Amino acid sequence: MRRRYLLWLLGILLLACCAYYFFAARGNSKLPELTADSGSEPTLTAKNPRLQLLSPSETGIDFQNQILEDNEHNILLNINQYNGGGVAVIDVNNDQLPDLYFVSCSGKNRLYLNQGNFKFKDITEAAGVGSEDGFEASVTAVDVNADGWLDLYVCRAGPDEAGRVSKLFVNNGPLPSAGEAGWSGTFTERANEYGLADKGPNTGANFFDADNDGDLDCFLLNHPTDLDLSNRILFKQGPDGKTPIPDLTPLDEHDADKLYRNESHPSLRGAGGG
Repeated sequence: MRRRYLLWLLGILLLACCAYYFFAARGNSKLPELTADSGSEPTLTAKNPRLQLLSPSETGIDFQNQILEDNEHNILLNINQYNGGGVAVIDVNNDQLPDLYFVSCSGKNRLYLNQGNFKFKDITEAAGVGSEDGFEASVTAVDVNADGWLDLYVCRAGPDEAGRVSKLFVNNGPLPSAGEAGWSGTFTERANEYGLADKGPNTGANFFDADNDGDLDCFLLNHPTDLDLSNRILFKQGPDGKTPIPDLTPLDEHDADKLYRNESHPSLRGAGGG
């Protein structure tokens, strides 16, 4: 019985010591409080900044990439939900002024024509590049047919195969009656005609001459169609039957990245050929 009382007494003393440390000794400590000034340097503001933020009212650019989230549009159904949108800086009318094409995940893409002095005009509807349907992931500016006028290749993603077919907006170039001096102001969607209507969940595209034959080929970077495969690697037995090696075999026809070789006839290069 006496031993039990002794243990109780030691326990009370231990609790008293802990209480003293936290409420008394620690309160008199000279250690800095968490709420005290961290000593970080103050924010500096340049007297003559090289860059200046301009408002939409000044530039005419009021684009917003709003991500729609609901029961039909979410990360569980669309692995690319937060991996969309983009911008291409492209001189669409060859006036030496960079124009801007913005991609929207769940709305209309916008094309702004540079009018000089940081003033832009929205010509989306007239140019025919709104592309409001589907989930759009990125855009690449490229002169795909080597006619001297830049085109737009829009990658699309999402769970619906029919709604993620890539789009190729080919620049229609000058007006027939105006020659090189006058731009038609329009594009025509021709992905299927050029063999670039890919149905995979595309993340981005790069155009380059892979085989050195004088025309541009296309490499497409795809995202896995299955969410479970986005962050894990499957393994299989190696040739020796013992050593595990990564299994890179696509489980779906659209899982793998793709390389499209441009097989246009040499006589069509530079004359609008695909």
